[in-house]
Amino acid sequence: MVENSEDYLATDDIVDIVCSECGIPSFRHNMVDEEIAQVCKYIGENAPGVIVIHGKKLITMEGFDTMIFITITEFPRFFEEHMLYMVWRN
Repeated sequence: MVENSEDYLATDDIVDIVCSECGIPSFRHNMVDEEIAQVCKYIGENAPGVIVIHGKKLITMEGFDTMIFITITEFPRFFEEHMLYMVWRN
């Protein structure tokens, strides 16, 4: 358990920040799939450990795990509809 949760951003706060960065109105319950995908991609591409090769970002496992975690917690319908559980690593 986290000793002081005030030291960490909640997942909904992360989504609000990313929506702001991407110019998406942050109405999570009304977001279309393209907006959710854009938010998840942004999170993955800006996670710690991202590698840039020839000017292109390579999303590492840290970014992938972060994208999936945010999707599960904030967009469970999107996670289920797009069968993202098929790519979740054990």
